Amino acid sequence: MKKLLVLIALCGLLVFTGSAWAIPAQYGSVDSLVYWEDVANSGGDELSFLENYFGVGQVGSFTQITNQDAEWANWVSLGSGVYAFPLDDQPDWFFIKTGNLAPGQPKPETGENYEHFLYLNASSLDWAVVDLAEIEALNPLFEGSVSFGKFSHIGVPPGTEVPEPATMLLLGLGLIGLAGARRKFKK
Repeated sequence: MKKLLVLIALCGLLVFTGSAWAIPAQYGSVDSLVYWEDVANSGGDELSFLENYFGVGQVGSFTQITNQDAEWANWVSLGSGVYAFPLDDQPDWFFIKTGNLAPGQPKPETGENYEHFLYLNASSLDWAVVDLAEIEALNPLFEGSVSFGKFSHIGVPPGTEVPEPATMLLLGLGLIGLAGARRKFKK
């Protein structure tokens, strides 16, 4: 009977190797705004923006999620101008691109019209959490005009696969090996 229970427990561990599972993520705190810049255009200029912070050749590409994509509706308001967006691949960084913060007004010559904001994602890697007050503080000429509706897109690094099922399989095989070794030495 005891052997049967051990065998069932070990088989139960192996069942979990089929898919990765985790505790549901919390939003975490506001991510760290580390770099901002007024970038002329999206695309290649955005890659230069990232290379200005990380270094040339350190960022190969990024994925854009725009306000035209279906997943854009996943933004969550946490109140007081703080918003969270679920991230698929737990990136170390992300950036937000805003549209013109003051439509109909010319861009100021002072350079205080930053539209690209780079965040280090440290609190909860499952969520991009931004505070609009930080963006507004960098654009004092447009006080009160910074809103979630001004977000154009979010950029994230391309994802990588996490080998969770293989890890669980190795753990299960190790436990089976320990059980076999214990049984051998017990005789």
